[in-house]
Amino acid sequence: MEKNPHEVLRWLGRDSAGAAYHLVPLNLTWSAAGADADLAVFAGVAQRLSGDPELWSTALREPNWRFTLVGCVCLLVSGNRDHWEDLVWRFKEGSFVSPQLLVTMGLLHPVETREALTRLMKPGGLVETSRQFGAAVVVRDRLDPEVTEPADRRLEGDAAEGAAVAGDQWAFWSERAEF
Repeated sequence: MEKNPHEVLRWLGRDSAGAAYHLVPLNLTWSAAGADADLAVFAGVAQRLSGDPELWSTALREPNWRFTLVGCVCLLVSGNRDHWEDLVWRFKEGSFVSPQLLVTMGLLHPVETREALTRLMKPGGLVETSRQFGAAVVVRDRLDPEVTEPADRRLEGDAAEGAAVAGDQWAFWSERAEF
């Protein structure tokens, strides 16, 4: 039976102001209750998803970024290291939340992510103007600080946006999550 990722959004629901919980981690803008209260809601969903790993996989692989983001946040709040293949697949396929995906990969699977980025950042890999590439630069730098970008390389446009989002997400999650 095919899993319906819309169930996950129903589990999350809305905050007291009526905003959909799946939007708050996108830009790390939390409800009036604060990050800890909002993340507790995601932890409850992660607990439910742990009983249905197929649904978790479906959410992570879903082309709609909302489901992917919820799947990533649930992995991070739970410290669940399953679903590496799902994360890689969605990242390679592309997603609006590629920076959040890559941060999730890097924090939960640092060795594998470093190896994957070494391959993906070679010529013919990621498009250098993409959000994915900008996020990859930031996450690779966090995982392997000895690798540096050439001094004359400046990220612009979508790549700069991807780098900024990845940097903000990494700073938040690396301080908060238990890995």
